[in-house]
Amino acid sequence: MLEGPGLLEEMSRARDDHQLLDAAQLSERQSVEIHDDIVLSAHDQQCRLPNPGQDRTGEVRSPAAGDDRSNTFGTVRGGGLHDQDRFPNGQAPGKYRVARLPIIVASRVSSTSDETVTHHLALQVEGLRVRYGPKVAVDGVSLDINEGEIFGLLGPNGAGKTSTLSAIEGLVKPDAGSIRVGDVNARANPAAAKARMGVQLQSTSFQSNLTIREIVRLYAGLYGVALTRAGIDDLLADVHLGEEASKRFSQLSGGQQKRVSLLIATIHSPPLVLLDEPTAGLDPQARRQLWDRIERLRDIGRSILLTTHSMEEAQAVCHRVAIIDTGKLLTVDTPTGLIEKHKDDPRVRKAAHGQVTLEDVFIGLTGSDLRD
Repeated sequence: MLEGPGLLEEMSRARDDHQLLDAAQLSERQSVEIHDDIVLSAHDQQCRLPNPGQDRTGEVRSPAAGDDRSNTFGTVRGGGLHDQDRFPNGQAPGKYRVARLPIIVASRVSSTSDETVTHHLALQVEGLRVRYGPKVAVDGVSLDINEGEIFGLLGPNGAGKTSTLSAIEGLVKPDAGSIRVGDVNARANPAAAKARMGVQLQSTSFQSNLTIREIVRLYAGLYGVALTRAGIDDLLADVHLGEEASKRFSQLSGGQQKRVSLLIATIHSPPLVLLDEPTAGLDPQARRQLWDRIERLRDIGRSILLTTHSMEEAQAVCHRVAIIDTGKLLTVDTPTGLIEKHKDDPRVRKAAHGQVTLEDVFIGLTGSDLRD
């Protein structure tokens, strides 16, 4: 870790004159090996320090070929960037400056071929076990979700996806295991953990006699978020529902209802968002709109755990995916990593029709039998 008065003093000096730190200076002062670069992530925004010897306004690089989605390696707590200084996924080249706000901790990164990457976890689940009477729905599931990551949970019907989410959300009491949301022990302090989460269930219904604008106002009040009428209308316009503000929830299309549900789930700006089959039953246009919304949440630093039956969706929006069946986690990797890892499995080859796809991997590992 990069800590101590030397780092804070140097960052404070850079903050005051709005200049970037030289990574070589950081390395020298902290005796930390920095081969290529440092990435600083301040809650919902990121900046990259230049390579040693590079010009102080160093250029941000696009990810290398095969780099699945995330380019975030280190984290700074308590800081922020100038309004324009943000890049999602490490994909948008630009010039970035150190934050004006106090910076507390930075993590080291080395980009050698056998690099050790430090992430801060938005969610950590260890040994989760959920039973319904004699039936074991979740059997020792362990998973980690990094800050700013979209993590997909794939599985056939009855595999344990919704039960896993329900335990994380606090809707079901697990029989064993630990759950941490950020630095909060969810089982010991469920109220604090729930305050850090936004949840969209498979199906949601709202008060039938209220308009969409009134529903947003109601739930904003429940979360302690002060919104004016103009603020509510801006939020609705942002999700392409400005013209539907006076309609009741039941008068909306399926895609519009999903967007309202996602807006309500994130109205208090939770760092962790849980989505249970968010695009189920939507047409392609509505599904793409919801993908855009999910990616925008990711771009402002939210961490997202979603369940889905759509392999296309998993490949389109997820940094990593896990396949679960009969309550057990079978495999975890990036979508392309899963294909590469399992492409020579005889079960996968049998399911494939030509080049191996993520769906072939899914069918190969979970079987082709129909599930209720």
